[in-house]
Amino acid sequence: MLLRNVDQNLELCNETRLIITRMGKYVLEAKIISGSNVGDKVFISRLSLTSFDKRTPFNFQRRHG
Repeated sequence: MLLRNVDQNLELCNETRLIITRMGKYVLEAKIISGSNVGDKVFISRLSLTSFDKRTPFNFQRRHG
């Protein structure tokens, strides 16, 4: 399930359900299993998300995808 809006034109929005069919170093290949584009193959870039919160003595980094 997508946790953020990726591409609204392709209806890759928050809560769209997907099946990951292939994982690359920088991209995920997936098949859409909900919404009006069921069965479509899509490619989603892998993102690194970093938090620079000054209230903590360290930074969080999470790799999305």
